[in-house]
Amino acid sequence: MSPEGEPEHAAEPSPDGGDAPFLDDDSVATSRPAPASKAARYLATLVDAFGPLPAMALAADVPFVDTLVLDASALAALGRGNVRARAHVARAVGSLTRIVVPATALRDRAHQRIAESLADVVAVDPVEARLAATLLADAPGADPYDAITVAAATHTDRAAIVTMEKDALERLVDAAGRPQLYVFSI
Repeated sequence: MSPEGEPEHAAEPSPDGGDAPFLDDDSVATSRPAPASKAARYLATLVDAFGPLPAMALAADVPFVDTLVLDASALAALGRGNVRARAHVARAVGSLTRIVVPATALRDRAHQRIAESLADVVAVDPVEARLAATLLADAPGADPYDAITVAAATHTDRAAIVTMEKDALERLVDAAGRPQLYVFSI
């Protein structure tokens, strides 16, 4: 202990100003905690606003996915503190799953604020637009925004869409012919 009460090998600022591990003068490896992901920080604000998630909400048996796609109804549910929506996001954060929101899901400023604080907002590219048009032709009466959401989820092998409109999205997923594309209801 130093005279000031600090441990002898207290962490020194990194020479480059970053948070990367480095060796101090006595060649002892030191590090600082990595900053949390933006989704983890957003979850913390939800806990502050609505309280912790009940254990049962996190215990749901859901398949592993590498991408979680949130539609407009999921963003609205997160804004209200919906437990199931929060649990899906918490599981994604815990398993380092990428969270994305199609730009078409940003229906208002609140949706935009929520999406930008926890996910990657992705633009609709021409390939997704063509796929959405095909899905709309294969599922008459389907919503174009839902078709774009499904198209956005087809970029990976195992993705899931979080929505309050499960039946509508499942019709489009069936039309897409993607067995590893899941629809999680909230």
